[in-house]
Amino acid sequence: DQNIGRILGTLQEMGAEANTVGMFLSDNGATERYPKAKPDGSFYLDNEETTWRTDGTRTKPVVPGVMPGPADTFGGYGPEWAHVSNTPVRGYKQSSFEGGILTPLIVKWPGKIEETGGITHQVGHVIDMMPTCLEIAGGEYPRHYRDREILPLEGKSLVPIFEGKERDGHSALFWEIAGHRAVRKGDWKLVGQTGEPWELYDLKADRAEMIDLAKQKPEVAKELETLYQEWSERCNEGR
Repeated sequence: DQNIGRILGTLQEMGAEANTVGMFLSDNGATERYPKAKPDGSFYLDNEETTWRTDGTRTKPVVPGVMPGPADTFGGYGPEWAHVSNTPVRGYKQSSFEGGILTPLIVKWPGKIEETGGITHQVGHVIDMMPTCLEIAGGEYPRHYRDREILPLEGKSLVPIFEGKERDGHSALFWEIAGHRAVRKGDWKLVGQTGEPWELYDLKADRAEMIDLAKQKPEVAKELETLYQEWSERCNEGR
């Protein structure tokens, strides 16, 4: 919060605030990681040895005796508190349940977004960021770079949403990390953990993903699974 304020303050000092669009979003939901105990009773996190501040200060894991919050701390509070942080949705960082992938996008666009504190529940995806920035800046996405053909954009501009309109959304959206996978089409979402079978949820009626409908709606589950497999094969083509 402090650094966002510094950025906005600097834009005001530069006289550039009215001509700047600010967008802020998180990369994932809360993490479930715990500090781990060493044989000598001290604690560490998995990436403690490579977690440093930009000024060279090594960070400390948040453990008994260490006050959480300062810039030289790097904390983990386990799955119980991660669930609390992500309430009411299920799961946490690296899962493809809503607790892992559902994050807010906060946008400031002087002269365009007039409703302060307005909220929309239209669905977007990080793949929409590039088309959004291109439309705002009046840029064009190139078809070639040097001697290489560039893959086309798959996202859609969020500008209509910023303008208070109903956007023509994606026909389907996809996620995968470390085998945790999901596909969403409309309000239907098919989600699976690594090595586990698919589960099907109606997000309109069950945003917390508690009632698995895969057996009751096998035709919907199959349709979404087919979409996911086609997307996965296309993304891995040539690898």
